[in-house]
Amino acid sequence: MCGISGVWTKNASQSFLEKSAISMIDSLDHRGPDASGKWIDVENGLLFSHNRLAIQDLSSNGNQPMISKNRRYVIVFNGEIYNFQDLKKNNFNIKHLGFKSHSDTEVLLELIASVGLKNALDLIRGQFAFALWDKDLKELSFCRDRFGEKPLYIYHNNEAIFFASELSAFKNISGLELEICETGVKEFLSYGYINHPNSIFKNVEKLAPGSVKIYKNNKLNDCYKYFSIEQIHESKNKILTQPNIFDIENRLTNSIQNMLISDAPIGAFLSGGIDSSLVCAIAAKKLNRPIDTFSIGFEDYNHDESSHAEEVARSLNTKHHTFMFTDSDALNYIPKISKIFSEPFADSSQIPTLLLSKYTKQHVTVALSGDGGDELFLGYNRYRYALILDALKKLSLEKSVNFKKFLYITFPLLRAGNRLLLNKIPLLENKLEKISRVLESNSISDSYKQITQNGKNFFTWSEDIKERDLSFVDQDISALDYFVLNDLNAYLPEDILTKVDRSSMFHSLEVRAPFLDLELLNMSYSMNRSKKINFFSGKKVLKKILFKYLDKKMFARPKSGFSSPIDKWMRGPLKDWSSSMIQSATLKQFDFIEHSKLNQLLNNHTYSSEHSELLWNLCVLSSWLEEWEA
Repeated sequence: MCGISGVWTKNASQSFLEKSAISMIDSLDHRGPDASGKWIDVENGLLFSHNRLAIQDLSSNGNQPMISKNRRYVIVFNGEIYNFQDLKKNNFNIKHLGFKSHSDTEVLLELIASVGLKNALDLIRGQFAFALWDKDLKELSFCRDRFGEKPLYIYHNNEAIFFASELSAFKNISGLELEICETGVKEFLSYGYINHPNSIFKNVEKLAPGSVKIYKNNKLNDCYKYFSIEQIHESKNKILTQPNIFDIENRLTNSIQNMLISDAPIGAFLSGGIDSSLVCAIAAKKLNRPIDTFSIGFEDYNHDESSHAEEVARSLNTKHHTFMFTDSDALNYIPKISKIFSEPFADSSQIPTLLLSKYTKQHVTVALSGDGGDELFLGYNRYRYALILDALKKLSLEKSVNFKKFLYITFPLLRAGNRLLLNKIPLLENKLEKISRVLESNSISDSYKQITQNGKNFFTWSEDIKERDLSFVDQDISALDYFVLNDLNAYLPEDILTKVDRSSMFHSLEVRAPFLDLELLNMSYSMNRSKKINFFSGKKVLKKILFKYLDKKMFARPKSGFSSPIDKWMRGPLKDWSSSMIQSATLKQFDFIEHSKLNQLLNNHTYSSEHSELLWNLCVLSSWLEEWEA
């Protein structure tokens, strides 16, 4: 894992390129503290700079920027190519080459030099973002991995192109006109993140997952997707043989085995849930030695799963590390969030993820995670809400409408009549509220927006957010498929994977997600839904595999999210900070925010958590603006 950055500009001086390199490298030092390097071509106005976190080949032979043997290509690469050893050994185009290093970057570079960029992208498996300069064609290419695990920001105007792993690399570059993007702000306040290609700035885009952009003469010359969610959906019905439990286990095992290859110490996150427990179980079996596992505990009992993780660790005989943190530990990170995430980002689980990464890095440099298991094997509650919509769709129109009305009336009564129960189970009220929203909606797309958008029905502009429907989605798609595809397209890369990338890389820790495997995605999406989910439970197939390794009694409990008690903090130790952020002059610049409602929002939070997520989003935005403008 690394940080990449660079410039391509007209009439650039050596001095400007040198200063830009220093600024960018310094800003991304946390992403790669092991080495840094730059490559400058003054004649073409080009700079490639790199911060290295050494994982494969810890020697200087793996340092970047790297130039191909034929001298045609230069690359700066962030990520891991998991099948690089197989390609190096068996691909007839490159296996005869005498490689100078044992790094995956060199294999990728020589593969591109031998078979071309398009063919190379089809062959590689991994998480990555990279920039490639073709000296012969004078073309600058940008590429990002299929799932969007690694970030890449691109600034483009008539004079220059700047790129970097994080927005912070642009902050101190002279001449960049960075203007706040109103659409990006609205999207952030609605979802807690900004979806590609938008960013918080007008002239900066986030390269979409599975995409390639090629620039020539400072103009976009070509743009294409070598992978898209559309491909998964379109191929669903073309698979002749349904994958079974053994196919899924074998593919996941293969993915984990590939991700255990590292020249640096490796361990795994273990929350005690289905996904991380299964990854740890298979990894422990493959390593044939105790693997280091890591979990984090909360003072707040409702958010603490550390005892479950410890029970799993004992059964798997891992070398387990539990880090208990207090509210004060977490609150110390609040002022740092805007700097760490570089762009406004407000998933409250960012705080425990940051702390977990910090303590994990004290023992290992690489950690496996269970990320992606929910999206591929239907673990989120919203997928069960989608089943309700699909079931209603099968009824006659009259029966469907009447039954929907009955449920819509019943759920609020359940909420009102079970206040004592709701107080004992804090997440239950939120779930009943979301089910009510789903039933109130008039379409599948509106149902999805109702349960994923924050501030719905609070700010009038929430309706102005661009529809997130994927272009290929037709009238007959099921609610379940619609929810899953939208999650894979936006929520997974821009929320889950952004959280993990920034949190881990801030502490110079690499995180690998074995569920994010192309073949496993194809299998999971084509698998009959009844093998994955019913009205009562998701991830059925994963549970069957897991229970071959661990006693199912360990997991006889409701799913628990990896979140922070933000609403409690904003009523207590963060109350003054929240109030100052909401009332800050930095938010006054946005005319579309109904500022008269903000005090109402704060007052409501005293006795209701209904808008706690929106309140947190506003605080993060205000804090980010203060940090960026400082």
